[in-house]
Amino acid sequence: MRGERPAAETIELELTAEQLRTLSEQLAEEAPRLAVEDVSSAKREVRRPRWTGLVAAAAALSGISSGITYLALRHAEPARAEEQRSFVLRTTPDREPAQPLAADVHFVNPFDKTETFQFPPGTSEKSAREAVAELLLKRAQERLAAADELRRHFRRAHEPEKRAASLTTAASVHFE
Repeated sequence: MRGERPAAETIELELTAEQLRTLSEQLAEEAPRLAVEDVSSAKREVRRPRWTGLVAAAAALSGISSGITYLALRHAEPARAEEQRSFVLRTTPDREPAQPLAADVHFVNPFDKTETFQFPPGTSEKSAREAVAELLLKRAQERLAAADELRRHFRRAHEPEKRAASLTTAASVHFE
């Protein structure tokens, strides 16, 4: 409170160290003392999380439904042997065995012996040969078209280089 202006009703006194000690001893004797027993016997409310109640309710509900299911299945007895119906399987007399299916027609590629073409049963050798010839011809035409396209693409990619090379050659001839 130094540096503050005291109010008109306030009186400030400066105490010595001995005066302060006696004053504090008097205050300590006047203050109510709490016994250790009072603090330990104080009761606190213990709060438990709410989820424990939910878990307990779910467990109870699960147990009840399991019990009901068990009782329902236990009372439903299986049918006795004498009450069960018997079924007799009657077979028809043997018929003539079915004719074996004709085997598929296989034709080997004459240019590649590892490639085999398969045709449905009943296909003649001549029609199989014609079909394979037509397929191989179509493949060859597709491969030629792809090769031509590749060549055109390659030529287009290198044309600017050729033009530049021809211009530099012409320029070097002109300036010499």
